[in-house]
Amino acid sequence: MVKIGFTPSAGYILVKELEDNSEIITANTQNSNRGKVMAIGRDIPHISGEHFIKPSVNVGDTIIFRPHTDKVNIDNEEYFIIPFDNIRGVYEK
Repeated sequence: MVKIGFTPSAGYILVKELEDNSEIITANTQNSNRGKVMAIGRDIPHISGEHFIKPSVNVGDTIIFRPHTDKVNIDNEEYFIIPFDNIRGVYEK
């Protein structure tokens, strides 16, 4: 795994989009992307303040996510910064 000198804010993850998205099976493939989780921000507090919401993924996981999110360029590589709730699932082959 490549070390990236970037940590997303709480509630967000950094994702590198995978070039080959042909294996995604969704009702509308225009609204889903596949990518690798590169970094994860801190957990976010639940509205009750009694516990924290953790992401359902780990660094290195391949995920399906909604692409309508912010893009950033880090060391000449393009990444998505997505909120935890834009994760649609973990891709398992």
